[in-house]
Amino acid sequence: MSDLTIDVVTPAGVVYTGSIESCSAPGTNGQFQVLNQHASMLANIAIGEIKLVSEGREKTLATSGGYCEVKDNRISLMVETAEFAETIDVNRARAAKE
Repeated sequence: MSDLTIDVVTPAGVVYTGSIESCSAPGTNGQFQVLNQHASMLANIAIGEIKLVSEGREKTLATSGGYCEVKDNRISLMVETAEFAETIDVNRARAAKE
């Protein structure tokens, strides 16, 4: 198991916390990936998909943007919204888009 951990937090609370192998996120300057032993960084997160890989399985979250901090093998994603793909209410999402 990896030493890389992540916390995905919204104003409503913690969406996900755990140990992962990698995280791919939509930065405002382009997509980026964080792996174990990544350099410390801060990044703006754009609207899009966050992909987490844990134990060889990929989990996808939809986000409306926020911030990412990477430090000492810990990723903190502080985003406005984050929903796992399988739990998105499609009708609510369409209404929000309109």
